[in-house]
Amino acid sequence: LVDYWFTTSIRVGYGLLLQALGRVPEPTLVRANGLWAAAHSAMYVNEVAEGKRLLAECRDLAERLDDERLRARVLQVEGEALFCDGDAPGCIALWDQSSAAFRHAGDAYGEFHVLTTSAAAAFFSGDPRLDSYATKALVLADEHAAESSKAAALYALGNAHWRAGRPDEAIRCYRETLLRWEPWM
Repeated sequence: LVDYWFTTSIRVGYGLLLQALGRVPEPTLVRANGLWAAAHSAMYVNEVAEGKRLLAECRDLAERLDDERLRARVLQVEGEALFCDGDAPGCIALWDQSSAAFRHAGDAYGEFHVLTTSAAAAFFSGDPRLDSYATKALVLADEHAAESSKAAALYALGNAHWRAGRPDEAIRCYRETLLRWEPWM
């Protein structure tokens, strides 16, 4: 549901996740996933300190439960926290680890998400790996015939072209992005 809340009301979703966590006090995978989703959401509603607190418990559970995917998710949100703290190089370094961990866990969507957020951080920080992140995300979307995800990857690739001084290629990517998103708009 966390992706749904991102498109509707992340603040509402965050509040519901916190309520749900109060009902699942046991150290289970259900609680751990709820902690991850709440920490992830917290970063997007400027509740970074609370998100870090939730993430610390999630990290402990990921280790206790020996859950590979959850460890990748922890790295993802640790990177988001660094980004919120203004540390773009640090967040990208963690997201590189998270991307590899998602790939190792067989979670293509998690890997894709981290690649696109890495591309965004690279765009805003001037990191030269922007094109690489966008291209890897596009390949992943193609491999899984994920059209909406492909639109996000094309947008990131457009940003890479824009940064590299190729406005015509950037505009082509942005147009293709809009055409792919249009049916859902």
